[in-house]
Amino acid sequence: MTATYLPDEEVTFRDHVNRVYSELATAVPAMLVVGAAIMCGLLVGGVGKYVFELAVGALIIVIIERRPDLVLLCMLPVFTMISPIAPVKALQLLPVVLLIEVMSRGLSGRYKIPGVFVGASALTAMWIITSGLLAMSLGANATLIPDLSNTVLALSFGVVASILRVRRDWLLTAITASGVIMAFAVRLSSAVAGASSANTDVTRASALGLNPNGVALFLAIGVVAALGKLVTTRRPVWFIPLGIMIASFPLAKSRASLIIVAGGLLGFVIFSRSMRLRVAAIVLTALVILIVPNVRTRIVDATLQGRAHQLSAESDASRRHAAIKAYHLGMQHPVLGIGWTRFPSAALADPSVGVAINTHDDYARLLAEAGWPSLLLFLSLFWLAFRGKTEDDLDWALKALLVAMAVSLVTANVLYNIPTAFPYMAVIGTLAGNDYVRRTERIEAREADRAARIGTVLGAGAGTGMP
Repeated sequence: MTATYLPDEEVTFRDHVNRVYSELATAVPAMLVVGAAIMCGLLVGGVGKYVFELAVGALIIVIIERRPDLVLLCMLPVFTMISPIAPVKALQLLPVVLLIEVMSRGLSGRYKIPGVFVGASALTAMWIITSGLLAMSLGANATLIPDLSNTVLALSFGVVASILRVRRDWLLTAITASGVIMAFAVRLSSAVAGASSANTDVTRASALGLNPNGVALFLAIGVVAALGKLVTTRRPVWFIPLGIMIASFPLAKSRASLIIVAGGLLGFVIFSRSMRLRVAAIVLTALVILIVPNVRTRIVDATLQGRAHQLSAESDASRRHAAIKAYHLGMQHPVLGIGWTRFPSAALADPSVGVAINTHDDYARLLAEAGWPSLLLFLSLFWLAFRGKTEDDLDWALKALLVAMAVSLVTANVLYNIPTAFPYMAVIGTLAGNDYVRRTERIEAREADRAARIGTVLGAGAGTGMP
């Protein structure tokens, strides 16, 4: 028997505890068993690895049949933990089965499918696949297949989220949990690595298979999600994960974390339904700037913790030249780009860049490697997520989080990495799916009201003997 989906509105504390426990008691242990099976497969190796992967597949089917929405939510923190050590096949198995299950339910009428969002996601994926085929014809590199498959999986995950429309408060909680996991992981990684010379910039901590920029991205997105929990629940307990994640910012020493959080705060102001809050935010920002001299410099210095300025300047120059190169390649190859994963080799061959560097900007990467159509299609996914009316605090918090995510894509390449891409696509898909359902329900309500009025008129005419 399929469990009943819970609404977003408030319930009594006892009911809330009972329902949450009954649902999580099914999903969380099962997901932990999946993770344990993957790790055991790694330890066993050989034929045993495939036996464990088959067991994982069977478990996944059972869990998804029970509560696919909770599977999606549990995937966010679980993938954060197991992504560096899980074999690619086992890691990709879960979202693939989830997509098949959800699409089959949608086609059978059990879910409403947002056709425009699904179509835009499919076109984006097909365009990127075509650019991958172009790259293959020109000579594939070792990263092409995993990079391409992970990007398509991430877009598919957005489709699943748009159909399932998971509980928005639980989605914020799952992303916050991912950030807290990363905070503890990066602190452990920093303690194990110890201090090194800042001249080579190796004091920036990495964790869970992500470089310092990826770590900073996880932490910053987690902070904005925790802020969303704070403003929607108004419970001080959410200051605890906020403090844990913010305290880990100096370990990654990334300026991107500050930019992302600033984007999230701007999102809270932009999408606020209260004009008072907008005015208060502007006034407070102005007061802080006036009262605290050099506040921006102090915040940046506290985050970077002595990171070598020379290395920061070199990084800025490389990224600037890479962005210019990406724009030029997009103009020279506007339809399909130069081919997926081929930008580093193009950057190395260009004297203005001179190093095999990624774009560190997913918008620039889509433009350079897959052409203008892929960039515009990807931007249309954001538009479909943002266009709906902000109806409550949860919409407000998710849209602010999505602003932070949109800003972060200027600072890093996210789409090819499953653990970082899935939270992004979950938020985009959930907002777009909710907007589609609300629009559909409003249209159906208007049609029902119109039919009722016509029926009333016809009934009145029959009662008076009018033809």
